Amino acid sequence: ETRLYDSQNNTTRPMRSKEYANDYRYFPEPDLLPITLEKDFIESVINGMPEMPNEKKERFVSKFSLSNYDADLLAADKDIANYFEEVVKISDSPKLSTNWIMGELSALLNNENLNIRDSKVSSDKLGQLVLRIEDGTISGKIAKDIFEKMWISGKEVDEIIKDEGLEQVTDDKQIEAMIDEVIKSNPEQLEQYRSGKDRLFGFFVGQVMQASQGKANPKQVNDILKSIELYNKHLYLCCLMTYGCLLRPHREIRELTWNDFSDNLTQINLSGKRNKSGRNRIVPVPNYIRKLL
Repeated sequence: ETRLYDSQNNTTRPMRSKEYANDYRYFPEPDLLPITLEKDFIESVINGMPEMPNEKKERFVSKFSLSNYDADLLAADKDIANYFEEVVKISDSPKLSTNWIMGELSALLNNENLNIRDSKVSSDKLGQLVLRIEDGTISGKIAKDIFEKMWISGKEVDEIIKDEGLEQVTDDKQIEAMIDEVIKSNPEQLEQYRSGKDRLFGFFVGQVMQASQGKANPKQVNDILKSIELYNKHLYLCCLMTYGCLLRPHREIRELTWNDFSDNLTQINLSGKRNKSGRNRIVPVPNYIRKLL
């Protein structure tokens, strides 16, 4: 009979029978000696077999917490799977590494009709790039520009960052200064935001990112802007106090309470703990701000 092999269950089942077995020359070959395979030999062959795609996919899901979809894409090609694991050894970020391999890297490989083995950016270099995103040295946006330069020049990521001054801005004071300038330069949008157009929050974030040429840490920009909004309901008033009272938005305004104001609201008393100089500070409140208070 002819049997059908079921690869999913690793079994065979009858497909159709034969009328005469001898028609198919089913008889022992006299010139071939019997072969006996030892159990140890069979086990050594099994243990030495390479990892199958399905096994690799399951390992990627369990070890790296990838989705079935991502793991399936990576495990389908042995070279891509190997490249991925080499990247992760350096970046220690499986998901972000996957995104870069299946996104930016695959796009350039396809454009130039290259196999991943011929990639102009090695797994070590891509791992370093992902690591620099994760440790906050560069933003995702700047990383895309650096990746293209790595592809063309073959340079290391740190070399490009140093040569072009692309380090991400993570200093709160620098970001606060940018926010101050953006708020000051956009009074119309500020007034609209005050009137209830919450979507303009994204506008202010975008303007700060633009002012920093994409170097500001996006999360910190959001956090600082949100801290003003969270601790002070009226962003417009906070901005006026930033300029009218010369208060710093990230801490001095954020931590401001009614107890800091004099009874007639003509001045604010800041303790040295909340003052950069470390000394107690008395801040006058202009009339146009007192009216809003």
